[in-house]
Amino acid sequence: MTVGLLGLSFSIVTVVAVKASPVIQDAPPTIDAVTDNATGLRSPLPDLMSDKAYARTVAEEARIIARLLAHPDADTLATAALMSRFPSKDSGPESPLALIRQATALAPGRPELAWLELTICLRLKCDAETQIETRIQALDPDNGFVWLEALSRSIAVGSEPAVTDLVQRIGASSQITFYFNRLLVMATDALAVGEPRERLWKRASIAIGMVSATSIPPLQPLSRACRVAELTQEGRRAACEMLMSRLEQSSEIIDQLIALSIEARWWPSDSPARALVDRKRRRLQYVLSESSRLRLFRLNHDMAIRIDAARRYEREEDVELAVIRSFGEPTDPPAKWENPFRE
Repeated sequence: MTVGLLGLSFSIVTVVAVKASPVIQDAPPTIDAVTDNATGLRSPLPDLMSDKAYARTVAEEARIIARLLAHPDADTLATAALMSRFPSKDSGPESPLALIRQATALAPGRPELAWLELTICLRLKCDAETQIETRIQALDPDNGFVWLEALSRSIAVGSEPAVTDLVQRIGASSQITFYFNRLLVMATDALAVGEPRERLWKRASIAIGMVSATSIPPLQPLSRACRVAELTQEGRRAACEMLMSRLEQSSEIIDQLIALSIEARWWPSDSPARALVDRKRRRLQYVLSESSRLRLFRLNHDMAIRIDAARRYEREEDVELAVIRSFGEPTDPPAKWENPFRE
């Protein structure tokens, strides 16, 4: 998935928010002043980034948050919530949860913002999980992922009939999405306010890292409900086949690959069904690999194509195919193509 490639630089950094009023300030905090607040931080990956470099990175990102909060609307508040992931800011008026709640209050009809609120709530173990779930289910009842937490709870209590019913319900949905393209566009545009001098490719790369680190739901319940040993449950095999067929058409490639990975375990390695699954996986791996190529002198151009496609398409695969076409490359893997990330 592209989020794992373009978002890597952001994903290794835990971001801190500093106090900033949601009114326009005369000037943003200076980098030295914000760095003072970040002293004492320890790099999460010291072999890749020193403590000093980490503190300065945190301070730079805190300054971006201050600018976002100085121009509050649904998009800038939600993007600030994405960036404000440092543990010491898990509570208070500028915590991620407080910021995303302000964003959803300003745009109550946008399911992608409600989804962010739910994922942040789950991470921080807030007491509004059920209410947020109910709101998303009302906003976007055709999205199978709005029932993921219910599936997880049913698995936890061992209610097999309920698990089968929920697997079937998710599989019968008309879409499966965690709104990646919508959130990517939102965050990229908002970062033009938070860091107006930054080039598009850098803003979008940061946005990819933030969205992928926050919005992807735990997908283990799907795998657990449909592992081979569970297919003997009454009605489970048919429900799981329906779910995997639907998941293969998800808006996000990571979901498609997970569906194919689960299906691969159902079939003998030398069976026609397994061969079909392997061909589908190879094609998606090719799409990811080719669309994620970085052309050093075309970074801004290529990212502009990606973001424009994300504005037009709901499915991530359509975005990746648009990028590949812009490279003048085939959209299907050539016969001799080999996956460079194969273990």
